[in-house]
Amino acid sequence: MSNEVNTDLLKERSTATFDAERLTEFIYRGPEKVKRKRQIQNIVLHDKFLQSFKPTEFYDRDGQYNNAVRRQIYIMDRLEELGIRSETDRLNFREAAAPVELSPFGLHSGMFVPTLERQGTPEQSRKWVPLGKSFKMIGTYAQTELGHGTFIRGLETTATFDPKTQEFILDSPTLSSIKYWPEMVMAKTVNHCLVMAQLYTQGKCHGTHLFLVQVRSMEDHTIMPGAPEVAPNILFNNSGAPEVAPYILFNNSGAPEVAPYILFNNSGAPEVAPYILFNNSGAPEVAPLHIVLQRWHLTYCSNAGAPEEALILFNNSGAPEVAPYILFTNAGAPEVAPNILFNNSGAPEVALVYCSITQVLQKWHSTYCSPNSGLEIGDIGPKLGFDGVDNGFMKFNKYRIPRMNMLMRYAKVLENGDYIKPKNAKLTYGAMVMVRVWIVMDAFKALSRATVIAVRYSAVRRQSELRPGGEEAQVIDYQTQQYKLFPLLATSYAFLLAAEGMSQIYAKISSDIERGNLEDMPQLHALACGLKAFCTWVGCEGIEVCRMSCGGHGYSHASGIPKIYANIVGACTYEGENTVMMLQTASLGVKFIKIGIMMGELSLAK
Repeated sequence: MSNEVNTDLLKERSTATFDAERLTEFIYRGPEKVKRKRQIQNIVLHDKFLQSFKPTEFYDRDGQYNNAVRRQIYIMDRLEELGIRSETDRLNFREAAAPVELSPFGLHSGMFVPTLERQGTPEQSRKWVPLGKSFKMIGTYAQTELGHGTFIRGLETTATFDPKTQEFILDSPTLSSIKYWPEMVMAKTVNHCLVMAQLYTQGKCHGTHLFLVQVRSMEDHTIMPGAPEVAPNILFNNSGAPEVAPYILFNNSGAPEVAPYILFNNSGAPEVAPYILFNNSGAPEVAPLHIVLQRWHLTYCSNAGAPEEALILFNNSGAPEVAPYILFTNAGAPEVAPNILFNNSGAPEVALVYCSITQVLQKWHSTYCSPNSGLEIGDIGPKLGFDGVDNGFMKFNKYRIPRMNMLMRYAKVLENGDYIKPKNAKLTYGAMVMVRVWIVMDAFKALSRATVIAVRYSAVRRQSELRPGGEEAQVIDYQTQQYKLFPLLATSYAFLLAAEGMSQIYAKISSDIERGNLEDMPQLHALACGLKAFCTWVGCEGIEVCRMSCGGHGYSHASGIPKIYANIVGACTYEGENTVMMLQTASLGVKFIKIGIMMGELSLAK
């Protein structure tokens, strides 16, 4: 590619009445930051791998997604190799490496992990945030449903607390309750998501709350099975050795018919079908298999970790070495635990090393359990933009998660099902406000890029003779072109200042909220709603003007403008439809006017 600059463009730059370098320093906050930004851009421009990709428009949809994943993983690895730690430097590197390509991991870093930090308890944050930051846990935010988006109180996904098993049961009771659309890189990328669902406990609905849901294995990325409602269990003979094919078939009620303990006849076939969880008195309880295992582990096993962390280790003979699970004799007393993993034929596996409880449960579930429980996940198909992002859908069918997977920094559900409400119901909306702040900055970046393209094109494009036989005029010299583009150029700078100001306000008020001061929360909400709506509406309209200002060439992907428009226009509807956002802002304005009238500070008199 030639480094030669068009002569018309050089002429326009040379006649500028301002110092372009000083303006650049103003935008990026000082000469040192400009220097550092250019250093990082230079690294990217000389990176052979990053420069090896064709423009995204030349790939099909799968190719765009696969390339986006490859590129973003490479970017993360390269940032670590270079030792780049500054968030500003990392952002500059990503923008230079993928200027118009949205990352499949964007919501993970930008929304998922910050929400765990801000809305999880200290214990939850210590457990989950390191997994998120190391990308062992890859997540997204699942709020929007097929039938509801902006109207959060209308969401239909339910999370019903079951005190017997200490679990929430997630369900999608209607077609319109299926989780769907933009926040969800669900189809392929993530293994966890934060699900917004209506919380039910003790027969009462307490509104929407966030729940951390594992949707794929962290080991092999397969979709998680549902918690088995009707499931196999392990039967052992009196010596403690597993019988061949000893799994149990439960009746419809799951209740034992003859005896409370495990009985089997001489052939090794079960005679009764109880759930084999015992309470302290030795009496059986009705419970799913994974609760059986967890209860066994917590009651009888060594301190090898919590159930989701503990490993079942076997030596070469197949005997357990650590973290043994429990075997009940006919008298109800525990014995030393045997090898408790069976292959598809029902025979026990031998010498299975480092098998986690998750693997045990998955194997049992895939072999014996009903395929109609659990999760259904898929891709929603092609969109106007975002082709490198795998937006998906997710349907729950009585999918169980532990009680502690509810984010409980502000609201809580106790073991007995009691609900502890937050000081302010809107505290959980913090993640959405944060994203709306980012959208204002995205609107600035999109409009400024389109404006730069259109202005530069107008400087080098010549059209029509002003005098017969004379030189064709630069399009930028036509007053109609200036009328179109110069206000948009000024608007871009206004968006930049608005975005930076909004970020500062968000940081201050968020800090106040952390200290328990909620006084300015309504103003933050109204400001974020109004700016998000205004900047995306005006930005998208401006980008379309820029496209048309480039004539037919603006319609070509070679201009870069169609991609810019396709990626930002969705912001008019995601994270709050713009009309509703404006009404939210207006609502607070009306409230302030009413207060002013009541206090005598305002008057409606003409």
